[in-house]
Amino acid sequence: YKNNQNIHFVFEINDIPYFKLADILITDISSRSLNFMLTGKPVVITGIPKVYFDSPVNSERMEAILKGSFYAKNLNELSSVIDGCLGKKDGKEALRKEVASHVFSHQSSAAKEYVKLIAGIIE
Repeated sequence: YKNNQNIHFVFEINDIPYFKLADILITDISSRSLNFMLTGKPVVITGIPKVYFDSPVNSERMEAILKGSFYAKNLNELSSVIDGCLGKKDGKEALRKEVASHVFSHQSSAAKEYVKLIAGIIE
């Protein structure tokens, strides 16, 4: 993917302005995936060891993120997972909306302001 001009790697801490430009987010398990779900666009999770999914500490968070995302176990699966997400309805649009709504609606007023900030940046 290095030579593909349609793929961009963002290493900035404040990556929210790039959400508007992106067609898809490929990430490890992080709150970034939940933030990106606010856009309604596909999220692909990769690079996470199976043991992380089984941890009771992470189970609720993992369940929420995976519900609205696609998972590629390894780099060999990544290409086909991406192909399944791009250029058409991916089947998880409603789930992403549900996850983002659930995660951000049960938060403090500061979290609600954060959601408004993200929405303002990506619109």
